[in-house]
Amino acid sequence: MAGTFKNGIKFGNVFAKGVKVGSLWKNGVRFYEKSMAGQNWFVQNANNGLNNNMFILYKPNLFVMPSYDRPSPYDNIQTSPDGITWTKRQASDTGMSWQTGAYGNNMFSLHASQGLTNRSNSTSPDGITWTYRNQVLSGGLMTFSRTNFIMASGSSILTSPTGYLPWTTRVFPFVDPGIRLAAGNDRVVAINMKNTVASQGFVAISLDDGITWTLYDFPEEVRIQRYGFAGGLFFAIAYNTAPNPQDIHNVFYTSPDGITWTKRMFPITVRSQVCEVPIFGDGTYVFSRIDSMTQTYMLTTTDFVEWTHVLLPVTNRRWYSGGGQFQQGKFIVSTMDASQVLISQ
Repeated sequence: MAGTFKNGIKFGNVFAKGVKVGSLWKNGVRFYEKSMAGQNWFVQNANNGLNNNMFILYKPNLFVMPSYDRPSPYDNIQTSPDGITWTKRQASDTGMSWQTGAYGNNMFSLHASQGLTNRSNSTSPDGITWTYRNQVLSGGLMTFSRTNFIMASGSSILTSPTGYLPWTTRVFPFVDPGIRLAAGNDRVVAINMKNTVASQGFVAISLDDGITWTLYDFPEEVRIQRYGFAGGLFFAIAYNTAPNPQDIHNVFYTSPDGITWTKRMFPITVRSQVCEVPIFGDGTYVFSRIDSMTQTYMLTTTDFVEWTHVLLPVTNRRWYSGGGQFQQGKFIVSTMDASQVLISQ
């Protein structure tokens, strides 16, 4: 059946039974409901009653999904060999809300933002058996770069090769409670998230796994809402931009090295503050987009010029591509709203 036009919008071929429900162009954005490889998504139930799953870690043949929930008993980590079948694990002997984590040096390390005792760090070499460590910081975000786990909390930067004590405090070139970290391309790049639209942002770069840092200016006055690394690029997603933030709402920046940044635009209909940092796989960047709890999309691109919207098969979910994985030939993304994952392969 040939495509049809209505009000200048092209509706593609339509097939029954949900195999392909058309494609359409609107305001320069191409929408799909069911279409090409890498963009067909299904929801997999973990069925373990844990919500608030905001990131997934991976080692060969094992996905690890910590939860911000604090159930009793304290088995608030789920593991899976394939992303389909999930098993609860216990990583602490008291209630911990796992906020951040990383895998490196054959070790998983998790850090909690709060707890019922003064301990909030757990580690595991296999993701199954966990050792509960003493607290490092009251909160913080973590990454791993080649030889070190690197933790940011407030204006402090700490490093550890093991992911637990002892942590070494490093000299850091700027003071900001909103430091975010990302590692890739043989470097760690830190950015300040809390700068206002009236002040210049900063970037700090470490080439020796978090030990020494060099300060650079971010190229524009902009507030960064999301930050991370995917597919060979650092991503800084803006909340708004100066001098008229209401006029420029779909901006993000990419950089291969943290020094030279390229300003890019989401499609005009997309507000950048609803987009997460992408996952990268099969040559495609996949951004989760949350405009409302009743309409959730993946926004995909290979070149940041042509974009595809993918309408997801479930509503009332906030999916976090920035904490997702592309492993075993599949994209896998968690949500804070259910004991589920979203998978595309």
